[in-house]
Amino acid sequence: MKQDAYNPFIIFSGQTAISEALHFSAERRNKIQAELTQLSIKYTLVKGSYKGVEEDAFLVSSSHEALVQALCERFNQESYLKVSTYRVAELVYLRADGNKVHDVIGSFQSVSEEEALSHDAWTRHNGQYYIVK
Repeated sequence: MKQDAYNPFIIFSGQTAISEALHFSAERRNKIQAELTQLSIKYTLVKGSYKGVEEDAFLVSSSHEALVQALCERFNQESYLKVSTYRVAELVYLRADGNKVHDVIGSFQSVSEEEALSHDAWTRHNGQYYIVK
């Protein structure tokens, strides 16, 4: 059976995995949006949850991984989600020494709202929920 190929992408946030004050969270989001816009990087703002904390996140092409890594380091992110052409999902952890650790965690799949909200990590884009399983 032939598997459909998709454009690979990355999802990342400027928020931390702990609850932040709303103004601080919005300030980080606005700074990232401004930088992506200035660099003419196409992005989509999505909603999500990481470690049970809801957040705004950015979806960009995987071709911008070096920029994503730099932004994640600047905004103290521990990781970002990278999804391949065939929807293989991996968390890319950023280490203090500048190296990355790749952890394949499953397949990025669309699910019902009920199923997504039963997990501590999910993404919502255009009303559709996604999780890695």
